[in-house]
Amino acid sequence: MGHVPINRHMNVPFFDDDKIVLLIGVGNKKDEYGDEDARQLTLLMEGVWNIVRRKKADEALLQAYVEMEAKVEERTLELKKALAEQENMLEELKRVASTDYLTGANNRRYFMERAESELDRLTRYGGELYLMMLDIDNFKNINDTYGHSVGDLVLQELVHCCVSTLRTSDIFGRLGGEEFAALLVHGSVESANYVAERLRKAIEELEVRSGDRIVKFTVSIGLTMVCVNDDIETALKHADHCLYQAKARGRNRIESYCVPDD
Repeated sequence: MGHVPINRHMNVPFFDDDKIVLLIGVGNKKDEYGDEDARQLTLLMEGVWNIVRRKKADEALLQAYVEMEAKVEERTLELKKALAEQENMLEELKRVASTDYLTGANNRRYFMERAESELDRLTRYGGELYLMMLDIDNFKNINDTYGHSVGDLVLQELVHCCVSTLRTSDIFGRLGGEEFAALLVHGSVESANYVAERLRKAIEELEVRSGDRIVKFTVSIGLTMVCVNDDIETALKHADHCLYQAKARGRNRIESYCVPDD
């Protein structure tokens, strides 16, 4: 098939910001093309260009939305990560502030805070609460004989033994030096004495190696019942009195002092 011959034709450009964005051509009109034809073609191209421009705007808006969503998600993840890191840092600061650096046990300050809370609860709701104080027998001799590094190992082994032997509800801490305390929560005089004896035996069986030598050690324990309206200092004084008796009566033993209710 041959091409239709073009007898008449007209090309009309469409400008946007002084740039040609569309060009339309028509041909073979019976009569001559005039200004009205050009105007009609311009209106047609204007409509077409508006559609094209709107489509581009919609696509740009969609792309901007997708990019914004991606940035929001990225920033959200960054914020969550930063908050998690901050929370971990705060938890670590709390742990450091409440933990004995050498043994990992609760330090004296934290133990006293927890103990005061338990004593307040005892005053409000009643129940039974027992305080146990432990002191390593002849600890100075261990340091003098084997060195402070071995003494540190002895302290660490004792803490590990106490933590693994006591219940998670009990409160354990290092008061200072070779002296430790445990608050036995939700117990009875029988269970408190049982826990104290089990702990004494477990510590007696511990072994710490120093070169080719094995270091063994024992503890003396003072156990007292905490009375309603006692403060922690009074309870510690009673437990310390029992501990002194255990030391005076041969060490590696438990002495109990139960204060009757008023």
